[in-house]
Amino acid sequence: MYVLVPSAPPFFTLSEVEGVADMLMSAWSVPQPANGVLQNYTVTCSPSLPAPMVVPHNDSVSEYSVRLSGLMAFTNYSCSVMAATNAGTGNPSEVITARTAEAGKN
Repeated sequence: MYVLVPSAPPFFTLSEVEGVADMLMSAWSVPQPANGVLQNYTVTCSPSLPAPMVVPHNDSVSEYSVRLSGLMAFTNYSCSVMAATNAGTGNPSEVITARTAEAGKN
């Protein structure tokens, strides 16, 4: 039996939070088709995040916005997001690169 996992989230952004050196803002939309009941989303980055970023799915939300904190200042991060159902984790979104703010700059 062939089981489909979710498609990649079609929209993913990553941006600097102005004046905050250890944080980036990520945003994405729900994948279509979901190929099952969505359970959560996992954001992965390189360099790695200080802790895994797993966000539960909410049926009443079509777009997510999540702060990635505890990052190194003035560092490029390349990130993507993947959706998961009980069948497994789907393909990652497009990889986006953003740089955290410089420490001590407002």
